[in-house]
Amino acid sequence: MKHFDPNLSRRRKILLGALALAVLLPTVCCIVLATREFRLRGELSAARAEIERLSAPAAPDVSGAPDDTPDSAPDGAAHPADPPADAPTPDDAAQDDTLPAAPEYQALYPDLYSEHPVGEQTVTEKVCYLTFDDGPSAQTPVILDILDKYQIKATFFVVGTKAQNLPDTLRDVAARGHTVGIHTNTHVYKDIYASVDAYLGDFYTVWQSVYELTGVKPEVFRFPGGSINQYNKGLYQPLIAEMLRRGFAYYDWNASAEDAVGKPSAQSVVEQALKTKSQMPIVLMHDGGYSTATAEGLPKIIEGFRSRGYSFGVLTPDVYSIAFGYKD
Repeated sequence: MKHFDPNLSRRRKILLGALALAVLLPTVCCIVLATREFRLRGELSAARAEIERLSAPAAPDVSGAPDDTPDSAPDGAAHPADPPADAPTPDDAAQDDTLPAAPEYQALYPDLYSEHPVGEQTVTEKVCYLTFDDGPSAQTPVILDILDKYQIKATFFVVGTKAQNLPDTLRDVAARGHTVGIHTNTHVYKDIYASVDAYLGDFYTVWQSVYELTGVKPEVFRFPGGSINQYNKGLYQPLIAEMLRRGFAYYDWNASAEDAVGKPSAQSVVEQALKTKSQMPIVLMHDGGYSTATAEGLPKIIEGFRSRGYSFGVLTPDVYSIAFGYKD
């Protein structure tokens, strides 16, 4: 006579549950990642559409009525110094009611254009992008030495006033082969995000400083506080569109060492940075000089990503832009 073994039944249920999770979890992860990629691509398309709306004049149809759809959209932004021969001038637009007037800020800083405008961008899996905001500072040389030790290049989003105070450190960042990107000149949010004109003025100041100090014309940047924050509500869409029109690539982040929050320690920044499950992590860190935790934890951060099979890269305009989602 066979006896019913409740433990055997329980083990079978656990085994079946584990098998079900093993099948369902990868499927769910794939769906989530696909949805997120679809959403981000949609946001990029929306930004490009905004560029077309702001910068491309509408052509009148044969009946003389205005037509809101441009005949074609350029692949890259045209430099003001080299307009098409038949392009309308700002005075023409002002005199012709059929042409929408371009925002006045588009005429500001005519040399403020990227030499390599944003085009097709590539997602490269298992590549980690280490980024450092708010430098240069006294911590920057320490971080540079660690990166050299591990033979890694990173991206530094610099602050203009600090670069002016530590020009040799900034030059060292560029000379060692790292990407120098723009963060801000002053880091005063209420001034930077007062208007698109105000943002362009802040950006242009630090962009010029970096070029004069290093001979490098930065092509990538990071908005202070990220591309969407509490200070640029109602402004971020035309602002992002204008920066893309000028050819610059911007990068938010999908991983953070949380080294500018509270009182970070070497252990806490390592744990926070390595939390990410992203196949293409862009890690936010800081070399602003207000903490030594980032430099102290950096070796373990590098070793942690390497142990997971990641290599390391620098941000250039052809790297897929990790960006915060547009809000209604």
